[in-house]
Amino acid sequence: KKMLFGTKPLVLYNGFHIKNYLLDGVYKRDTDHFTIIICGIVRKEKGQLEAVKAVENLVHNYKVNNIRLQIVGDAFGDYYEEICKFLREYNLKPYIEILPFQKDLRELRKNADIALVCSENEAFGRVTIESMLSENLVIGAGAGGTAEIIEDGVIGYLYKLHDVEDLSKKIYYAITHWNMQGKIIQQAKEYAVTNYEIRTYAKKVLNLYQSLVQ
Repeated sequence: KKMLFGTKPLVLYNGFHIKNYLLDGVYKRDTDHFTIIICGIVRKEKGQLEAVKAVENLVHNYKVNNIRLQIVGDAFGDYYEEICKFLREYNLKPYIEILPFQKDLRELRKNADIALVCSENEAFGRVTIESMLSENLVIGAGAGGTAEIIEDGVIGYLYKLHDVEDLSKKIYYAITHWNMQGKIIQQAKEYAVTNYEIRTYAKKVLNLYQSLVQ
């Protein structure tokens, strides 16, 4: 077997047409009600139950009653039933709704303030970038592609994977210091535009090929 020593891996995340997701004026400095969104097919590895439990903790232990969580995505199976059972058991229907898959999330994102990414191992983090472009503050699990994208406290917040209390604290901090989140949201948007626009990605790939040929 031949081994290559001294090589350094280079990761190029997929680029995409950011204009399809770019929204302006979504962030409102002054608000008395917060909408949280989590998108993706409803299954265990996406962590929707983790988000639900964090909302329950905020409502019943932190005494927060001005939040709403929207779970958006195809929902079925045992995991979905487990979420529904939890909603009934803790009387969370006034705070949480489950919406079907939406091909275009723009309208929902226009009315959202915070986007959660609770996946165990998000490979790329497309939802994270879409949220940044939409001016939704991203709070994500410190794992997989999410942890690679988000610089904690700079372009979003990271919480410890599967730690509901830590997620609750990050959400609580964000909504109780909301007038400070505009800077983070804007920095995240600029980061997404700069690094993930399709032409930027194409240029990076071209530069990589040219360096290999040379």
